[in-house]
Amino acid sequence: MEYPSSLREKIELRAYQFWENRGRPWGTPEADWFQAEQELSDGTLAKMAREVGSIVGTAASFLAGLTHRTS
Repeated sequence: MEYPSSLREKIELRAYQFWENRGRPWGTPEADWFQAEQELSDGTLAKMAREVGSIVGTAASFLAGLTHRTS
């Protein structure tokens, strides 16, 4: 998955922290990356969903008001 550079940097840093906390084992970067990705992208996706929902709700209210005025 492609992320904005700021989110990718946060995922990289968090994955590194997980790796360090596990004792820096050899050959397992995917486990730490996946855990960091899940932790950080879930919050981002939820925030994006709320923002999109808010925009759609505002547009629907606006359009309903226009329809009501023209009837």
